[in-house]
Amino acid sequence: MNAYAIPDLDVESVAKAIEADFGESLPDIRQALTQAKNGIVGRVTTPAQMLVRQARSKVGLS
Repeated sequence: MNAYAIPDLDVESVAKAIEADFGESLPDIRQALTQAKNGIVGRVTTPAQMLVRQARSKVGLS
């Protein structure tokens, strides 16, 4: 097992909680959580980056 794996992670319940906190659907969250569960480490997105992405999208810059 990968040292970074989170085998007990309930992907669906965590995804629903994150989407509820964020206030909208996050299409890629389940894939990201599944990767985290399996210990696949990739790009890290911070809350600040998500806010920037959302703001750019609203003004048509993304």
